[in-house]
Amino acid sequence: MKKIICILLVLCLWGCSAPTVQETTGTTAAPTIPVAERILGVWNVSIDCSDFCNGYILDYMGQELAVYFDFTGIAVDGIFTLLEDGTFTMTISQEAVDAYTQEIDRIMHSNHHDYLEQAIREELNGRTLDAYLEETGLTMDYLLLAAGINLPLMIQDLLDPLRTVPCSGTYYVQDDLLHIAGTVCDFTLTETTLRIEAPADTTGLASFPALFPLDFTR
Repeated sequence: MKKIICILLVLCLWGCSAPTVQETTGTTAAPTIPVAERILGVWNVSIDCSDFCNGYILDYMGQELAVYFDFTGIAVDGIFTLLEDGTFTMTISQEAVDAYTQEIDRIMHSNHHDYLEQAIREELNGRTLDAYLEETGLTMDYLLLAAGINLPLMIQDLLDPLRTVPCSGTYYVQDDLLHIAGTVCDFTLTETTLRIEAPADTTGLASFPALFPLDFTR
């Protein structure tokens, strides 16, 4: 999973190659700036992790119980630098890491009470969860594990996108396609924006295609 998310983030950093655009003034075409030069510099990105996180929860819990954990809107900001020598770096600030971590933790813990009441509703037999805990002397953590929910492990899995940064590598553009770590992507490049589409071959990316398209600005 760490390798996959790094590939995704690296893709963002890749020097996008888009068809060159020529502007004309009268009959004289303006000089064409090569894509390899236009993509150089610092790009900012806010990676929307909503679909990835919601997809993970859905796979782990199933539709009936996944509705208790909604990650809509959760994102992490990154900074990508593309260098002239064909290398890149990707960083995420500590502030962004802390914000993402806190939001994951908040969502996972805020709804586990309602989730458990639904997960063990037959065992509760009409009682509230709080009454059941008081009556049996069991703890919330025990019931979560008994229901097959390892909350700490799930939180760590959802934090995996942060474990591959800072990272660096090489990139190149060929035939209007972006190549990185054996993955090839379509992209669109303007003076201030860069969009990288999901690769045609998503083998090995698991649920990470949910992070695409990746949109960068500068």
